[in-house]
Amino acid sequence: MKFYKYIFLLPNFEDVRSCKRVIQDLSEQYKTTGYILAVDDGSVSECLSSSDIIECGIDGEVLKIERNIGNQAAISFALKYLQRFQINYDSLIIMDSDGEDSPSDVDQLLQKLERADVDVVVASRSGRHNSTVFKLMYFFYKLAFKLLSGKYIDFGNFMAIRSRHVKRLSYINDVAIHFPAAVLNSRLRVARVRIARGKRIYGESKMNYSSLILHGVKSLIVLSDTVIVRLIIACSVVILLIILGFFLVLILKLAGYTITGWASTVLISLFLILLQVGMFSLLSLLIVVPVKFLVSYTHIFSNFLDDKI
Repeated sequence: MKFYKYIFLLPNFEDVRSCKRVIQDLSEQYKTTGYILAVDDGSVSECLSSSDIIECGIDGEVLKIERNIGNQAAISFALKYLQRFQINYDSLIIMDSDGEDSPSDVDQLLQKLERADVDVVVASRSGRHNSTVFKLMYFFYKLAFKLLSGKYIDFGNFMAIRSRHVKRLSYINDVAIHFPAAVLNSRLRVARVRIARGKRIYGESKMNYSSLILHGVKSLIVLSDTVIVRLIIACSVVILLIILGFFLVLILKLAGYTITGWASTVLISLFLILLQVGMFSLLSLLIVVPVKFLVSYTHIFSNFLDDKI
């Protein structure tokens, strides 16, 4: 079996032109040491094929999924494929195929990966070619993620992983929900490299604001154990403050420092807030935790693999 120093994992959906351009750039740098593993995520009008890779002068193959299962699930699918077919390689580089992850930046990840105390190197984004609204939403998302999970997320799919740790990630079902969050939660040693995000080569992103918000919510689902604990602690603090508020109002009432009707209005308001906080805590436990276990793509390898094309 031939040995490849690097495998480049490229999920693709309806964007053959951009993907071929990325593969061509990778071929110029890693023609003799690299292998392209592209995943066609259920494309209909623009389907990538192995001949497209061969034309670029580099070894590789395309995995065809029967239907569109999403970028994150496609990556999970490819990791399981790598484990089943035992391809020999040193490092796996995962990157988007639209040009926003530049092949010229791969060396920065690989250099950091040479350190003995690093298992995964991720591209921490230092700049984005997005609207002001998107940047503002992304800022608040990172803030919420930090507050709710205790971890800092500032990277996407662009990363380099040692081959011996790919098996570990392939067994983590959360990869199919939100890959970066699953990496943070994997207990692997993660190092960051500041890399500016590039521009798409062709076309526009197929992700709208609704999709992006859902993608952000999924990152919290991956870390739901920590999120739920922090929410319960926060709710407990609020409940404690409400109970103290009850006693304070009663003391003021008995001491005669309140006007007529004020105490009853405040007590009713505090009681309603108490009910809402309690219901929020209960719903968090009943909804968020089960979703983590229901949203699983462990079946995708056997059910959705169409063929290697």
